[in-house]
Formats: sequence, C-alpha cells, structure tokens
Amino acid sequence: MLKLIKCMCYLTIGFFGAMAKELPQT
Repeated sequence: MLKLIKCMCYLTIGFFGAMAKELPQT
C-alpha cells in the first residue's frame, strides 16, 4: 500500500515537473 502511494507521488511530481518544463519560465 505504501509503495503504491509513493509510486503515485513520484508519477505526479514527474508529470507536473514535465509540464513546468514545457511552460515558459517567468
């Protein structure tokens, strides 16, 4: 259970991190 939550956290952080890189930095 804890491993699943940690995996979801990493996926979410990676997803938003990729989106942030795509967006123009202000």
